[in-house]
Amino acid sequence: MSQWRAEEVVIRPLESLIPYERNANTHPEEQVEQIANSIRQWGWTVPVLIDERGMVLAGHGRIFAAKKLNLEDVPCIVADQWSETQKRAYVIADNKLQEGSSWDYGIMASELKGLAAEDFDIDLTGVSNAEFQVFSGNESDEEFLFDFNSASDAQSDGSADDLDADAPRKKTDEGYVEFAVVMREENKRRLNQRLNEIKVSHGIESNEDALMVMAG
Repeated sequence: MSQWRAEEVVIRPLESLIPYERNANTHPEEQVEQIANSIRQWGWTVPVLIDERGMVLAGHGRIFAAKKLNLEDVPCIVADQWSETQKRAYVIADNKLQEGSSWDYGIMASELKGLAAEDFDIDLTGVSNAEFQVFSGNESDEEFLFDFNSASDAQSDGSADDLDADAPRKKTDEGYVEFAVVMREENKRRLNQRLNEIKVSHGIESNEDALMVMAG
Protein backbone atom coordinates (compact mmCIF):
# COMPACT_ATOMS: atom_id res chain seq x y z
CA MET A 1 0.00 0.00 0.00
CA SER A 2 1.38 3.39 -0.98
CA GLN A 3 1.42 6.19 1.58
CA TRP A 4 0.67 8.59 -1.27
CA ARG A 5 -3.07 7.99 -1.53
CA ALA A 6 -3.43 10.63 -4.24
CA GLU A 7 -1.64 8.23 -6.61
CA GLU A 8 -4.60 5.86 -6.46
CA VAL A 9 -7.59 7.73 -7.87
CA VAL A 10 -10.62 5.56 -8.62
CA ILE A 11 -13.96 6.37 -10.25
CA ARG A 12 -17.01 5.55 -8.12
CA PRO A 13 -20.75 5.88 -8.78
CA LEU A 14 -22.05 8.97 -7.02
CA GLU A 15 -24.97 7.03 -5.56
CA SER A 16 -22.56 4.67 -3.79
CA LEU A 17 -20.98 7.45 -1.70
CA ILE A 18 -22.23 7.95 1.86
CA PRO A 19 -21.95 11.41 3.49
CA TYR A 20 -20.49 11.30 7.00
CA GLU A 21 -23.53 11.95 9.17
CA ARG A 22 -21.57 13.74 11.90
CA ASN A 23 -19.73 16.12 9.62
CA ALA A 24 -19.55 19.38 11.58
CA ASN A 25 -18.79 21.48 8.49
CA THR A 26 -22.05 22.49 6.82
CA HIS A 27 -22.60 23.44 3.19
CA PRO A 28 -25.36 25.99 2.53
CA GLU A 29 -27.10 25.89 -0.82
CA GLU A 30 -25.34 29.04 -1.98
CA GLN A 31 -21.94 27.44 -1.48
CA VAL A 32 -23.01 24.22 -3.20
CA GLU A 33 -24.06 26.29 -6.20
CA GLN A 34 -20.66 28.01 -6.20
CA ILE A 35 -18.90 24.64 -6.18
CA ALA A 36 -21.13 23.42 -9.01
CA ASN A 37 -20.25 26.51 -11.05
CA SER A 38 -16.57 25.85 -10.34
CA ILE A 39 -16.92 22.29 -11.67
CA ARG A 40 -18.65 23.62 -14.77
CA GLN A 41 -15.75 26.01 -15.36
CA TRP A 42 -12.73 23.88 -14.51
CA GLY A 43 -14.00 20.32 -14.31
CA TRP A 44 -13.32 18.01 -11.36
CA THR A 45 -9.92 18.95 -9.92
CA VAL A 46 -9.89 17.40 -6.42
CA PRO A 47 -10.99 13.78 -5.78
CA VAL A 48 -13.35 12.93 -2.93
CA LEU A 49 -11.74 11.09 -0.01
CA ILE A 50 -13.71 8.00 1.07
CA ASP A 51 -13.15 4.92 3.19
CA GLU A 52 -13.52 1.30 2.04
CA ARG A 53 -17.30 1.42 2.47
CA GLY A 54 -17.69 4.61 0.46
CA MET A 55 -18.22 6.91 3.43
CA VAL A 56 -17.09 10.43 2.58
CA LEU A 57 -14.28 11.81 4.73
CA ALA A 58 -13.49 14.90 2.66
CA GLY A 59 -15.36 16.45 -0.25
CA HIS A 60 -18.96 16.68 0.96
CA GLY A 61 -19.50 19.98 -0.82
CA ARG A 62 -18.26 18.46 -4.07
CA ILE A 63 -20.62 15.48 -3.91
CA PHE A 64 -23.57 17.78 -3.17
CA ALA A 65 -22.55 19.84 -6.20
CA ALA A 66 -22.21 16.66 -8.28
CA LYS A 67 -25.81 15.77 -7.44
CA LYS A 68 -26.91 19.24 -8.52
CA LEU A 69 -25.07 18.67 -11.81
CA ASN A 70 -26.63 15.20 -12.23
CA LEU A 71 -23.23 13.54 -12.47
CA GLU A 72 -23.19 9.76 -12.29
CA ASP A 73 -19.54 9.08 -11.37
CA VAL A 74 -16.90 11.03 -9.46
CA PRO A 75 -13.14 10.57 -8.89
CA CYS A 76 -12.26 9.32 -5.41
CA ILE A 77 -9.29 8.40 -3.26
CA VAL A 78 -9.79 5.48 -0.86
CA ALA A 79 -8.34 5.85 2.63
CA ASP A 80 -8.06 2.17 3.53
CA GLN A 81 -6.84 0.69 6.80
CA TRP A 82 -7.71 3.80 8.79
CA SER A 83 -9.16 3.33 12.25
CA GLU A 84 -12.57 4.80 13.04
CA THR A 85 -10.82 7.33 15.27
CA GLN A 86 -8.54 8.42 12.45
CA LYS A 87 -11.53 8.88 10.16
CA ARG A 88 -13.45 10.99 12.65
CA ALA A 89 -10.39 13.14 13.30
CA TYR A 90 -9.64 13.64 9.61
CA VAL A 91 -13.15 14.89 8.86
CA ILE A 92 -12.43 17.74 11.28
CA ALA A 93 -8.79 18.22 10.28
CA ASP A 94 -9.55 18.49 6.55
CA ASN A 95 -11.69 21.55 7.20
CA LYS A 96 -10.02 23.03 10.26
CA LEU A 97 -6.41 23.00 9.05
CA GLN A 98 -7.36 25.24 6.13
CA GLU A 99 -8.36 27.97 8.55
CA GLY A 100 -4.73 28.43 9.57
CA SER A 101 -3.86 30.14 6.30
CA SER A 102 -4.26 33.85 5.64
CA TRP A 103 -4.65 36.15 2.65
CA ASP A 104 -2.23 38.70 1.28
CA TYR A 105 -4.92 41.30 0.65
CA GLY A 106 -2.77 43.45 -1.58
CA ILE A 107 -2.12 40.55 -3.96
CA MET A 108 -5.76 39.46 -3.73
CA ALA A 109 -7.01 42.91 -4.71
CA SER A 110 -4.54 43.10 -7.59
CA GLU A 111 -5.48 39.66 -8.90
CA LEU A 112 -9.21 40.31 -8.71
CA LYS A 113 -8.86 43.62 -10.51
CA GLY A 114 -6.84 41.88 -13.22
CA LEU A 115 -9.48 39.17 -13.64
CA ALA A 116 -12.25 41.77 -13.80
CA ALA A 117 -10.32 43.69 -16.46
CA GLU A 118 -10.33 40.50 -18.56
CA ASP A 119 -14.11 40.13 -18.05
CA PHE A 120 -13.72 36.95 -16.01
CA ASP A 121 -16.76 36.02 -13.88
CA ILE A 122 -15.53 36.87 -10.37
CA ASP A 123 -18.37 34.82 -8.82
CA LEU A 124 -16.54 31.68 -9.96
CA THR A 125 -13.71 32.46 -7.52
CA GLY A 126 -16.08 32.35 -4.55
CA VAL A 127 -15.69 36.10 -3.95
CA SER A 128 -19.09 37.75 -3.60
CA ASN A 129 -19.96 40.99 -5.34
CA ALA A 130 -19.94 42.83 -2.00
CA GLU A 131 -16.47 41.48 -1.21
CA PHE A 132 -15.25 42.39 -4.68
CA GLN A 133 -16.41 45.97 -4.14
CA VAL A 134 -14.23 46.07 -1.02
CA PHE A 135 -11.25 44.49 -2.78
CA SER A 136 -11.59 46.85 -5.74
CA GLY A 137 -11.78 49.89 -3.49
CA ASN A 138 -15.30 50.91 -4.54
CA GLU A 139 -16.77 50.83 -1.03
CA SER A 140 -17.26 54.08 0.83
CA ASP A 141 -14.60 54.79 3.45
CA GLU A 142 -17.25 56.31 5.71
CA GLU A 143 -18.91 52.90 6.07
CA PHE A 144 -16.09 51.83 8.36
CA LEU A 145 -15.49 55.17 10.12
CA PHE A 146 -11.76 54.54 9.91
CA ASP A 147 -8.92 56.99 9.35
CA PHE A 148 -6.63 55.51 6.70
CA ASN A 149 -3.91 58.13 7.21
CA SER A 150 -0.78 56.43 8.50
CA ALA A 151 0.89 57.58 11.68
CA SER A 152 3.91 58.73 9.66
CA ASP A 153 1.76 61.16 7.68
CA ALA A 154 0.98 63.23 10.73
CA GLN A 155 3.38 63.43 13.66
CA SER A 156 0.68 64.00 16.23
CA ASP A 157 0.29 63.62 19.96
CA GLY A 158 -3.19 62.22 19.32
CA SER A 159 -5.14 65.34 20.34
CA ALA A 160 -8.23 66.37 18.42
CA ASP A 161 -6.61 69.69 17.49
CA ASP A 162 -3.99 67.85 15.43
CA LEU A 163 -6.58 66.22 13.17
CA ASP A 164 -7.52 68.03 9.97
CA ALA A 165 -11.11 67.06 9.22
CA ASP A 166 -10.78 68.28 5.64
CA ALA A 167 -7.58 66.36 4.87
CA PRO A 168 -8.13 63.56 2.34
CA ARG A 169 -7.81 60.10 3.81
CA LYS A 170 -5.41 57.66 2.22
CA LYS A 171 -5.77 53.94 1.78
CA THR A 172 -3.96 51.07 0.18
CA ASP A 173 -5.53 47.95 -1.27
CA GLU A 174 -4.00 45.83 1.46
CA GLY A 175 -4.80 48.09 4.40
CA TYR A 176 -8.32 48.83 3.23
CA VAL A 177 -9.29 45.25 2.51
CA GLU A 178 -7.71 43.89 5.66
CA PHE A 179 -9.65 46.35 7.79
CA ALA A 180 -12.90 45.61 5.96
CA VAL A 181 -12.45 41.87 6.49
CA VAL A 182 -11.63 42.38 10.17
CA MET A 183 -14.78 44.46 10.58
CA ARG A 184 -16.86 41.78 8.89
CA GLU A 185 -15.43 39.05 11.15
CA GLU A 186 -15.98 41.20 14.23
CA ASN A 187 -19.62 41.73 13.29
CA LYS A 188 -20.03 37.98 12.83
CA ARG A 189 -18.43 37.36 16.23
CA ARG A 190 -20.77 39.82 17.93
CA LEU A 191 -23.81 38.30 16.23
CA ASN A 192 -22.85 34.76 17.27
CA GLN A 193 -22.23 35.95 20.81
CA ARG A 194 -25.65 37.56 20.95
CA LEU A 195 -27.34 34.48 19.47
CA ASN A 196 -25.69 32.26 22.08
CA GLU A 197 -26.87 34.57 24.86
CA ILE A 198 -30.44 34.40 23.56
CA LYS A 199 -30.33 30.61 23.22
CA VAL A 200 -29.20 30.25 26.82
CA SER A 201 -31.64 32.76 28.26
CA HIS A 202 -34.63 31.44 26.30
CA GLY A 203 -33.77 27.75 26.44
CA ILE A 204 -33.69 27.32 22.64
CA GLU A 205 -31.18 25.47 20.48
CA SER A 206 -31.23 26.76 16.91
CA ASN A 207 -29.82 30.00 15.53
CA GLU A 208 -33.00 30.37 13.48
CA ASP A 209 -35.14 30.51 16.63
CA ALA A 210 -32.69 32.92 18.26
CA LEU A 211 -32.90 35.19 15.21
CA MET A 212 -36.70 35.17 15.52
CA VAL A 213 -36.36 36.32 19.12
CA MET A 214 -34.01 39.11 18.03
CA ALA A 215 -36.39 40.17 15.26
CA GLY A 216 -39.30 40.23 17.69
